Amino acid sequence: MRIAFTLSLALISLLFAVSCANLLLRLSPSADPWEPVGAPAVAKQSVIPAACTHFDANRQAFFGDLHVHTKHSMDARSRDMLGSPDDAYRFASGEVIGIGPFDASGRGIRQAQLERPLDFAAVTDHAEWIGEVGICSTPGSPAYD
Repeated sequence: MRIAFTLSLALISLLFAVSCANLLLRLSPSADPWEPVGAPAVAKQSVIPAACTHFDANRQAFFGDLHVHTKHSMDARSRDMLGSPDDAYRFASGEVIGIGPFDASGRGIRQAQLERPLDFAAVTDHAEWIGEVGICSTPGSPAYD
């Protein structure tokens, strides 16, 4: 049995090598060489933009969070985070939200609030588990346990 397996592997390797060689031989360039048209660049008139209404010579720093997960992502749910995307944006806006542990109706027993609202936020739930998390956590769903 081991000899048959070794011979099968050798045959597959040989077929793979022949196929690769055949492919490489077909990939030679078939088009005529191309040369770009040589011409000097044409200068264009510079356009001076209007002054920014929030100009600051020292720049402006914005603070936010670009990696927020909600109850729809398995990694957040595994850490007892049952907040919705709306909760995430309300929290980023400076509102109070309930956090785990959660009571029987799904309301957070503890509360959290930022001292200062964020300038931006992005909910980045993992698409791979959105359906599974939903069907496994919705009472009445066939997969609910």
